[in-house]
This record gives sequence, C-alpha cells and structure tokens, in this order.
Amino acid sequence: MADASSQLSSSATKRPRPVISCLECRRKKLKCDRTHPCQQCIKIGRPGQCEYQSGVEPLPNIAYALASPAKRQRIDSPPVEALEKGTVALNGSHGLPVSPAARGVIEDLQERVARLENAVLAGNTRHDESENPAAAAPMSPEANGSQSDEETAPLTSHPLKSLFKDACLFISHLQEDIIEPETTSLRKDLRTIHYSVQMNNHRLWHQPATPQLLDQQPFDLPSFHICEKLATLYFDNMEHCFRVLHYPSFRRQLKILFTDGLGKDACSFGFLPQLIGVLAFAVTIGTYPECVAAASYAILERSRALEFMSNFLSTVKPRLRYTLPVMQTKSLLLICKWAFLEPIDDLFGFSGEILRDALVMKLSEDPSKLSGVGIFEGELRRRLWMSIMETDLMLSLLCKMPCMVPAYTAKPPQNINDDEIFEDIESLPQSRPMEEWTDGLCQYVLSQSFPRRLSACKETDGTTHIRFADIRHHLTYLEKILQELPSPLRFTYQGDQASKTPPRLLARMELDFSIRRPLMHLYTCAATTPYVNDIQRECTDGFVQSCLMITTFQDLFDPRYSEIDVPEPEGYWDFFHNLYRMELGLAILGLCLEIKKLASLALMDGGPQQSGASRSAAVTKTSLIHSVQDTLEPLKLRLSHIGGNFKDLVYFTIVLTSLLPEQPGQNKEAMIRETLQALVRECQSQLRKDNVPIVAVPDDKYAARESAPANSNGAFAGVGAYDPSWSEFPSLDIFEPLDQVDLSIDRAT
Repeated sequence: MADASSQLSSSATKRPRPVISCLECRRKKLKCDRTHPCQQCIKIGRPGQCEYQSGVEPLPNIAYALASPAKRQRIDSPPVEALEKGTVALNGSHGLPVSPAARGVIEDLQERVARLENAVLAGNTRHDESENPAAAAPMSPEANGSQSDEETAPLTSHPLKSLFKDACLFISHLQEDIIEPETTSLRKDLRTIHYSVQMNNHRLWHQPATPQLLDQQPFDLPSFHICEKLATLYFDNMEHCFRVLHYPSFRRQLKILFTDGLGKDACSFGFLPQLIGVLAFAVTIGTYPECVAAASYAILERSRALEFMSNFLSTVKPRLRYTLPVMQTKSLLLICKWAFLEPIDDLFGFSGEILRDALVMKLSEDPSKLSGVGIFEGELRRRLWMSIMETDLMLSLLCKMPCMVPAYTAKPPQNINDDEIFEDIESLPQSRPMEEWTDGLCQYVLSQSFPRRLSACKETDGTTHIRFADIRHHLTYLEKILQELPSPLRFTYQGDQASKTPPRLLARMELDFSIRRPLMHLYTCAATTPYVNDIQRECTDGFVQSCLMITTFQDLFDPRYSEIDVPEPEGYWDFFHNLYRMELGLAILGLCLEIKKLASLALMDGGPQQSGASRSAAVTKTSLIHSVQDTLEPLKLRLSHIGGNFKDLVYFTIVLTSLLPEQPGQNKEAMIRETLQALVRECQSQLRKDNVPIVAVPDDKYAARESAPANSNGAFAGVGAYDPSWSEFPSLDIFEPLDQVDLSIDRAT
C-alpha cells in the first residue's frame, strides 16, 4: 500500500495542470465560470459551442436552463450514401442497418412517448423564452462575426407571436373584458359570422335523413355501375403518393359482390369496410352525377361510413389484427378522416396508432427476409409502409410535432403498374423508367427522397437552436428534387391526353406538397430567426417562391379560373381547400414574414433592392401584400362551402393589417379594427348571397357550455381543441368549436 501511495504521489506531481475551463475560454484566455454553458459563451451568443475537454464534467448552468427551451439529444445527420440506401438509424450509427431484433415494439413506443413529452416541454419553455428573448439571443453578425461565423452560429427560431407583436397585442386586447363600444360591437359581429358559418357547416355535413334513407337496410349499396365509377374516381385521384389498395384485386372483389350468388359472403376478408371507405371518399369529391346519386345511400353518409369501418376494426379477432387487410382498412380510415375534416390532433393520434401496428407487423422490415410472405404481398407491404411513413411525416409537420418513423430496412416499392403484379406472381418486374407514367411513379419518386426528408426534419425536432450549415445541404437537395422531377410529374408535361386530366394534376400537386412540406419547415426555421440577415437573404428567394407556389395551387381548382373538364368542377375546389387548408395557411404566414422583413428594411415600393432584400426583383412589399389579399379572397367566397373557415380569415386579416404602415391620425389598433369591420360586411354579404342564414349566438351559449360534458365535442371542419395553425397566437373564445349544446339548439330551431 505504501509503494502504491508513493507511486501515485509521484505521478501526481508530474501530471500537467488539468483543463477545467471550456475550450473557447481557454483559447481566448478568458475567465470561465466552469458551468455549461459558461457565461462567456452565452455573452458572445454561442452557448451551443461551449465544450469542455473529455473527462471534465462542468456544473450545469441552472439560470440558462430555466431561460432556454429544453433540448432533446441531437440526432446527427446520416451521410448521403446511407440515406440513398433507405437505411436511417436513430442512434447515430450511420450507414449500418439496425437489426430489428435489437429494438422491440415496447422500446419504440417508449421512445415515442418520451419524444412527445420532450416536444411538449419544449413548447412550454418556448413561452418562457418569448417573455425574455434576450436570455439566449445571439449577438448580431455585425457585432462579432464573419460569414463563416454566421453559418455556424445557432439560429434561434422564435415563436410567431414574437414576430407579429402588433397582431398578437390586438388579439389579446380583443379577448379581454372590454368597455369600448366599438370593440364590443366588433366582438359580437365576429362571433355571429363565425357561429353562422359553423352552423351551416354542421347542416352540410349532417343533413337530416330523408324517408328514403330511413327505409334503407344497413348495407344497401348503389348499383354496380355507380360503385365502379366511384371506385375508379377514388383510385384515379388518391392512389398516387399514398398507396393503400391494389386496384385489380379491389375491382375483382367488387364484381364478386354484385355478380356472385353468395354476395358479400363470397368477398375476401376486409373488403366490405374498404369498399365503404372508398365509396364514401369518392362521394366527397363530388365531380360527377354518380357522387350525388351515391350520397343518397345511408351507409355512405360520412359518420356512418366511419362508424362502419371502425366497428369492423374493433371486432377483428386478435389473431387477425396484424394482417394486411386490417392494416389497409386502418390506413384507409385515416384517409377518410382526413377528407372528412376530422380534427388534426385526432388524425395525429390515429396515425401514431397505425405506425405502432405497422411495427408490430414488421412492415418496416424487408419482406423478402420474412417467412410466409409471398412476392405479391411483399410488394403491397412495401407500398403500405411507404404510405404510413409519408402520412406520419405529413401530420408531424402540420402538428409541429416530432416525426416518429424509426429505422427501417424495407426497400422502396417498384415503379410499375398495378396490373403487372398478382397473387401468384413468381418475381417482381423491373421498375419502369421514370420518364414513363405508371400507377406507382409518384410513390417511387417520393421513396427515393424520403430518408433525406426524414433526416432533415429530425435535425430540427424539439429544439429552436440549429446551425444554418446543418440545414443548407438539405435545402439544396430538396430544391434540386423539385427542379429535376421526371417529366411526367412536371406541371408543364403534355405527353399524352391522360396527362391533362384533373387526377394527374392532383397527383403532381400532391407530390409537390409532399416534398415542399419539409422544405417549408426548414425555410421557416431560418426565416423566423431575426439575427442573421445574410442567412435570411440567402433563404428569401426559395422561401418566397415556395409560398407563392402553394398559394397559386388554389387557382388551379378555382372555378373562376380553372379549365377542369368535369361536370362539377367545384368538387375539386372543395377537395383542395379541405385537404390543404393548413399548408395554404403556412404559405400565407410565410409571405407575411417577408412583408414584415421588407417593411423593417424600409424598402420603397418598386425602388432599387437594398441590403437584405430579396434578390428577386419581381418581389416587392406591395406585390406580396397583393398576393396575400388575392389568396384570402377565395376564402371569403368559400364561407358557405363545406369546410368554410371564418377563424382563419380573421387571423390572417389581423396579421396582414398589422404589417401595413399607419395612416395619418390612425393608430395600428384602429386600422385593424376598421379592416375587420369591413371583413364582417363582406362576409355578411357573401352569406346572404349564398342563402346562408346569419344566426345570432344564443345569450346563454357560454353558460351552457360550462355545464356541458367535458367530452362533448362536435367539432368539425378540421378545427378542434388544438389548431396548430394558430397555436402560437393568443386564442379567442369567440372561435371555440361547436359542441353538443349548440347542436341541440340547432335541432330545436
């Protein structure tokens, strides 16, 4: 023991002085307080780069942690080689496929719950940060950095309410107990219009049953001709990016149902609920007389169709729960809920349930490695897994939550037509060239870029501090995809007569949205950081172009401008707005961000571009304001349509007006109030023109709401208790969704 002690003492005297300051303070020879992050790194605006020598454990900086959002563990970006192979690991071991046996379903679910909790925690702490933004704000580039410093400096993405302060102040004031007669009158008028639109929505979705409907049997269906037409309508318009069913198999089962003497007893397991879902979905498109004819059948009424499919899923025997027909039905049910404007948070929860079941089924694994899975079923599994991943990524971005797709080894589906595969096929045909249109072309192209899109979104999950260098290569990659799409997927393609049809147009637009959602997410991360102007300037052109592209899409289906050759073109107009309302809203807010930036730089309308302006000479503050106004105009015309949304109109109007220069003798609040009063008059005129009754809100509405059951939620039109479009803005009680009390009042009248 004495020898060991003497040796230890001898070695200790020779050991160099330990490095206990952070590396940055040591390099600059500054006094370090030896916390993480230290005060010196916080002062220069680089808390994320505060690092210590390996083996040195600094004390946590409690004050900084309380003032900054909780950060999840960073997921490093996998190399391009691993992304192109379709193998994405969540544990940092890039390029190496993760063995499915290494992680069980329970572990995946536990990780999902943990990540959701972290996301919620980050959202809560962002509120604290917005109250004291200087606590973690990096300094401006003029103060301490060169261009290389700006690229590596952390970008702090601020909540929108801190970027549109005037709008949020007005909304908060409108929510308070007010004594000004003008504001009190405005609140009453806004509430009346909103209530009238919501009540009209309810009447459109839940029209009273006719005697003919009441006399029908529970499973009465339209004729074979109508069912076949509606099935074709569904597959032509929906089975492109989200591939759930196999059309030849579905068509064969439909013929069996109507021509075989056994009827529905002769159909395969799961076909009947899938048929109901397909027919009910096609009815909502409403572009052909067959849609109107089918709408008169009780089983295809939206709520009854959802109930029929849900009842099938709830009564499936445990041994059949994780089979392909059940998963196809479940995925189709999610698509129907999406089209029927179910609340977005319900869709997100249901998508998580589907993803969990898919992992139990091992859809994430290569089917060629699984016993008992044939060639035909294996290809259907690949298609379905790709659709489930796309759906989870889409809803995660729209709900501003982390995407939960784990590591997977399943290969992309083939680029082939549906009739090229069948149950007894012995080998898969080779993928066709991407310059040729196929049933699977859209999903095939998306599957090539999905690992990269997933990685790009995961890098920004759960944190508001990112480096521009971390997202620049993703932005470049996604922009390149949009620029180099195969010719059949470009809007200018006129290769054959079928390319000019509305379903092809919808397919191209759907693919564009799938690529543009993560692109817009990354652009928004950069656009909402107010510190690095050069970085914003680099992102401006792409961001504005994407926003304008999305807002232009609605003109493709607007009956006033479109040249869609169908009997009822308004059906596609409704279809677009109901499915892509939230993407359209994000684009409008993106344009408002650019208007705010141009206004802050004091640019003259039509004048020369100054420092920090967009490089696109065609984009000016005035042109962007006109673009937003033109985009909002159809929303006013659609108030009487299914899914009409007055709340969005009010919020967008407030945000846009708050960015306009003040008029002489009129402050900002007076300007917004005057603009909203004009909006009320326009909407009243439009509702009267469309013969929609303007219903005053019952005086006892809110008193009745307090006594209503907590779970009585009759929300529809995609707006429930959680609306991610406006989650960062103050809420207004006048836009609360209808509940059972409201519906009972409507029935009584």
